[in-house]
Amino acid sequence: MRTSVLFTVLAVALVIGTACKGPDGLVEGTATDTNAGLARGANVSGSTDTLAEGVVTFNTSNGAYGVTITHAPAAGPVDSIMLITATAAASINTATPSAILCSTTATCAAGGTATLVGAATLAGIKTSIRAYGTQVVFTTTNRATGGAMRGTMYPTGQ
Repeated sequence: MRTSVLFTVLAVALVIGTACKGPDGLVEGTATDTNAGLARGANVSGSTDTLAEGVVTFNTSNGAYGVTITHAPAAGPVDSIMLITATAAASINTATPSAILCSTTATCAAGGTATLVGAATLAGIKTSIRAYGTQVVFTTTNRATGGAMRGTMYPTGQ
């Protein structure tokens, strides 16, 4: 009797496990190149600015990005946005960015094309995003270390 219950549970787990797809379940191609991240002030260790919020979209096939700042940080205008290979729990105070999306207040107000840093590649950033290992970080002059807002990039599969 116990064996039949065990096999039933295993069969159900197998069906549910194959039906619930993560980003690796997406069909490879341009559908996996579209990514987005919601950055919030509340995600920054030591920040008291919990209202700050912004969204970044990023295309790993060509480096194109878009920015929407829904609530500007209290620390001042956003003057740089970068992608950093790190998990949500990791400290990013001394991390080197993989890509710089913008580096002046004027360019951070709109979209453009990212500048890759060092040996970073778009394929490497894509792999990191699909493993939930890329943070988008918005900084201001008054809150450069650790960022004013941060959040995890996710594949959107569009």
